[in-house]
Amino acid sequence: MKKAYLLIDYVYDFIDDKGVLSLGKKGQAIKSNIVKVINKIRLDKDYLYLCILKTH
Repeated sequence: MKKAYLLIDYVYDFIDDKGVLSLGKKGQAIKSNIVKVINKIRLDKDYLYLCILKTH
């Protein structure tokens, strides 16, 4: 059975130190885990939905 994953708002404004609404090091610290999960999703041929809401 295929699985579906959501990656929500992991974007420059929230992650980069220069981002307007940056979470700083806390947001940056999870990058390697996100990359690992994305690689697994690709290997398993599951679905990844990127949810990026730019409403401001």
